[in-house]
Amino acid sequence: MLKKILPLIFILTALLSACGSQSAATETVTAPAFTPTADTDPCSEANLPEEMKKVHAFTREFDDYAKLASNVPQNEILQFIPEMQRILRAAEDYSAPACLTQLKELQISNMNAVINTLIFFINIKDQAGMEQVNFNILQARELRVKYDIEHARLLGVTITPAPTFPPTPDPNATATPTMTLTPTATKTATPTKTATATFTPTATKTATPTATSTATATFTATITSTAPANATALNPASTGINLRLLPDMNTPVGGMLGAQASTHAVGRTADNQWVQVEIPNKGGLLGWVYTSLVQISVPIESLPVVK
Repeated sequence: MLKKILPLIFILTALLSACGSQSAATETVTAPAFTPTADTDPCSEANLPEEMKKVHAFTREFDDYAKLASNVPQNEILQFIPEMQRILRAAEDYSAPACLTQLKELQISNMNAVINTLIFFINIKDQAGMEQVNFNILQARELRVKYDIEHARLLGVTITPAPTFPPTPDPNATATPTMTLTPTATKTATPTKTATATFTPTATKTATPTATSTATATFTATITSTAPANATALNPASTGINLRLLPDMNTPVGGMLGAQASTHAVGRTADNQWVQVEIPNKGGLLGWVYTSLVQISVPIESLPVVK
């Protein structure tokens, strides 16, 4: 009996030993450390375009509403403001990767500028307000151009900013609809008020010709040097801008520089805030325009200071 039991014990011992070895072998084989094969960096060359699409999607939707708002009468613009503000808030809340921080900042600045311009435009009632709208439009357009340049840089595309003229339509495509806001206000509010504001002061000054002629002579005669022959001022907006008789928003309007039109620039104020130009179709009469509203073909410092 013992002889039969001993072989069984040896067999069981061998089996248990084998199981123990197998278990030990299993315990010593550990899973290899995880090494991600896919690039998870959102700023990598492979992932950046997709991340940019997420940010740019806000701009595309915003542009759609801006275009709609620019093609309705002044009193109907308000209906689009809440949707544009909604998109702005969504863009602000979106967590963009660090490499897109500047793009997002320019995007939000441009959206704010467009919304503020529309709100301001809704409430304007005079020509001075229209000039401020034109100024705000130029600021919004400048921000949009910077956004487009940064967008292109991230994609590896080089954009050369357009020269002072002619203005290129593509970089300004989203700002252009805003420009079309101006004619509505001009047609509804300006004609009556402009006629009153323009002719009434003229009549007053005509009654005191000495004061009028003295002011005109002062600004004409004190140009001690001439401007470069190629010095011109271009109105890049889609509507005309007023040319005033003196470098002051409260002085009478002497003429207008039409949309996309240019005229000879002859001088500037010492602080470079105003540029003196020839008023088109006025026989050499000179007027003043706020520098930010026009594009000068030469460095402004090359224009003589008119005192």
